[in-house]
Amino acid sequence: MKLENIFINANGEIKKSVYLVLLIILFYFINHFVSFVLKKTKSVSTEQKRRYVVNTNISLTILFAFIALYIYSAEIKNLAFSLAAVLVAIVLITKEFSLNLIGGIYKTFSGGFIIGDAIEVDGRRGSVIDRDLFTTTLLEFGPNKNSHNFTGRSIIIPNSVFLSCKVTNETFLKSYVLHSFNIILDPHDDWEKAEQILLERADFYCSEYFEVAQRALNKLFTKSHLETPLLKPRVQITFNSKEEIELNVRITAPFRTKGTVEQKIIKDFMREFYN
Repeated sequence: MKLENIFINANGEIKKSVYLVLLIILFYFINHFVSFVLKKTKSVSTEQKRRYVVNTNISLTILFAFIALYIYSAEIKNLAFSLAAVLVAIVLITKEFSLNLIGGIYKTFSGGFIIGDAIEVDGRRGSVIDRDLFTTTLLEFGPNKNSHNFTGRSIIIPNSVFLSCKVTNETFLKSYVLHSFNIILDPHDDWEKAEQILLERADFYCSEYFEVAQRALNKLFTKSHLETPLLKPRVQITFNSKEEIELNVRITAPFRTKGTVEQKIIKDFMREFYN
């Protein structure tokens, strides 16, 4: 029975092949017949003859394609299912590869950061030193969350992370940043004196950056249709608890030296306030 089915299937394939060959021969003769008729016709210009020949070839080709598709429709359907199965398998096998590629494309066109920017993504912080369609390489910051000292270690992040995690660009303002740090006081301390000292020392160390940073900030915020904040140092006072007063100091400083400026202000504050 199985052998009989094989012969039946073979006969079906032979018939389809014969039909296809006959179709090719028929179209071949039609094409040559049209060319022969046009060659004998004197009332049609050479350009029109050439147009008729080209149009005939195109029409016969399209007709042949449709008939061939009809003849082999069952085989094409099976092939399509097979290709779909193969594609699904490829997608499953290369899922991470595909996500990295999509993440790389998304990252490129979103313009969230460039080489040299300091970013934080999925709890990892560092300066971007390399990126491609599959990975992004950071030079790690440490040892704590607010530090900008290089640890000497690099972090290679797969680009798929950028599809599911938020990215913080710490250098969105490019060369200059608005940097904040906290000073904790006892409720019985003279907070007004502390505020005055912090503002004076912040102004002393940061005043040289105001003009250049303000111009850069104005350009960026005007482009984004936002109200430009003032860059003068400020101190915001809050109560964390009954035992603590928190002074939040905001300064403007170059990104690469903001930690150094912060340390200078804190050291001067400690000398003046506690002496």
